Amino acid sequence: MKDSLRLFNLYFSKYKTPLIAYGSLGVAQGLLLIPIPFLLKYLVDQSSNNDWSNLTLIVGSLLGISALSISFMLISRIGLVKTVKKKIEELRTELAQRIISMPHRGQWQEYESQLKNIVIDDTEKLDIAATVGFGQVLPACIGGILMAAALFVISPLLFIITCVVFPIIFIILIHFKRRLQNAHEIFRQSLFSMEKSVRFIISAWELIKTQTAEDAEKEKQKHTFSDMRRVSQSLANLHIYLQATQESIGLIFGILLLAIGFYFVSIERLTTGEVISFFAGFSLLRSQLANILNGWPHIIYFAASLRHIDQILKLHHTTPYQGKRKHLLKGEISLRDVSFSISNTTVLDAVSVTFTPESFSVITGKNGDGKTTLLLALLGLVSPDSGKVFVDGIDLITLDIHEYRRQIAVVSQHPLFIDSTVKENREYGLHHDIAAPHLADSDFHIEETRLVSSLSGGEKQKLMIQRALKRNPKVLLLDEPTNHLDAQAFESLLDFLANISRKITVICITHEPRVIGQADNHFHLTKDRLKHEERNV
Repeated sequence: MKDSLRLFNLYFSKYKTPLIAYGSLGVAQGLLLIPIPFLLKYLVDQSSNNDWSNLTLIVGSLLGISALSISFMLISRIGLVKTVKKKIEELRTELAQRIISMPHRGQWQEYESQLKNIVIDDTEKLDIAATVGFGQVLPACIGGILMAAALFVISPLLFIITCVVFPIIFIILIHFKRRLQNAHEIFRQSLFSMEKSVRFIISAWELIKTQTAEDAEKEKQKHTFSDMRRVSQSLANLHIYLQATQESIGLIFGILLLAIGFYFVSIERLTTGEVISFFAGFSLLRSQLANILNGWPHIIYFAASLRHIDQILKLHHTTPYQGKRKHLLKGEISLRDVSFSISNTTVLDAVSVTFTPESFSVITGKNGDGKTTLLLALLGLVSPDSGKVFVDGIDLITLDIHEYRRQIAVVSQHPLFIDSTVKENREYGLHHDIAAPHLADSDFHIEETRLVSSLSGGEKQKLMIQRALKRNPKVLLLDEPTNHLDAQAFESLLDFLANISRKITVICITHEPRVIGQADNHFHLTKDRLKHEERNV
């Protein structure tokens, strides 16, 4: 808990003043309820003596206190909601920016499956916990203590009876709350499994069909939804039982309290005013205790959510590419003794190579030998464990990495698109209009208004090539660009690469013999070295 408070103080330090102010207003709202039992006692005692002289004043005071209490509550809750949600917006923005600005996936890959839950679910839990904590639990704790003291003043006898019975009630409710908390965790896990299962049948529809796994998947989905129904039903039943228990205990104990109170009235140990005022005060106290019990699970979630958020915000930028120098690329890129490893596995080992301007180079090698990682190193998306990357003879560390990447275009091996139209995908990331070179429209034309989700594999490949060329790059990086292309588009791409490589630097990973044969340079990559292959003329 100490660590959670430290993290809360760290991330909410900017908002401590309004949080304390609105929390104090919530406490004041609870304190305004304290005089109500005493005013009721005075009212009943006066009416018992047939003294109605102060009736208007007392009733007016009760109504005024109630109205002021409601006003304080509204101002406090609305202010808290506004303050906390502003901070949650900032946290979500910072989390998203931290993920986007990470140099490469390796820095957050261990959290990848949890990122969505951290950015959305954990921040939402933190939102609720902070609002409930300052607006509900804190005022109820302070107000409950003072109301209990007021009840003792009104009737020590009834207070002692209440203290004997109440721990039993509290233990019963705590037991339900713990069961409810466990049920919520099981429900969350089941919901995650169901979401994962539904995503699979949507994304793997063709796999299911081609492997004739329809019957197996239908049965699996049936079991998934059946498990979800049972878990959801169990959670709903627990909520119903808890609500029924709370209402039953309140009703039964209220009746018993009145019965015991009026018994003491009959033997002249208490007055009617004391019994009624004690009952009214106990009802207010029970409401405050319910606020504590209902809000406490959110406080428990708050600690875990803060830890998850802190894990991501603690991730540091390990990239050395923090330079500010602007440089207009001429097209030469060199790796000098570059080594890179992931999870203690060497991917690149002391690789040295120079790609000259206005040339067409191809890289070949076995799967897993680091060809794609080499391209990522050229882009600065992975930073070498040792060695350096040079651009036109300038150390990449000194360059503005964003300005550098704006002059490079990439056609990745796997389609990377936003869920939108062809036009929006083609123009994604462009900062200004560029007179870009184009492929033959007859071979690469795709209707701009079509959704990218409706494209075939070949059409997606064409769109990636078009998007890369629209940047009018100085360096063009291609990772297996001929995948899925039909014969006509393949020929068009070959001709285009032959022409464009006279103007810019083209670096292509490929296993296609005709592409290799057309290249100026052929490099073969293994885990041990990058070898320059002699061209067959």
